[in-house]
Amino acid sequence: MSDHHSSLGREYALFLLKPDAVKAGIVQHVLNRITSDVRGHIRAERAFLMTPELLQKHYAHLVHETFFAGIQRFMLSGPVWAAIIEGEEGTIQRIRTLLGATDPREAVPGTIRNEFGCVVDGEKHNVAHASDSQEAAYAEIRRFFTEEQLRREVPELAELLFGKQY
Repeated sequence: MSDHHSSLGREYALFLLKPDAVKAGIVQHVLNRITSDVRGHIRAERAFLMTPELLQKHYAHLVHETFFAGIQRFMLSGPVWAAIIEGEEGTIQRIRTLLGATDPREAVPGTIRNEFGCVVDGEKHNVAHASDSQEAAYAEIRRFFTEEQLRREVPELAELLFGKQY
């Protein structure tokens, strides 16, 4: 745990709803589950179209895998919804538990991926992504939200990620 994290006393997670979730119209349903089941607060959100450059940065660890072309095709197929979720310590893990296993076929009943995910032609369409640690969340939030938007909507996080504004 970083000093920044403990000084804020809060956890912040990046949560992405992928094109299949947006197309299915379940964005609000899933966000409601996060605010009720996880007791997280949505501090900022935005819908956007992923670019190939942004996708490669986000999935840098998978770019050289043979299945990356399928991920790219899927993630560029429609709008993505990004949200910054704030909560008490343990929020990141609670979000990941609510989501379930990355393979929807292995996700526990009652989880988001079990309920809404599917496998199409061998490709996992698992509805959402969530940060797996506070450090990853900070990097992902900087990737998907502008400094200006953070200063406007989550000023204490903007100060942590970008420094004081003079």
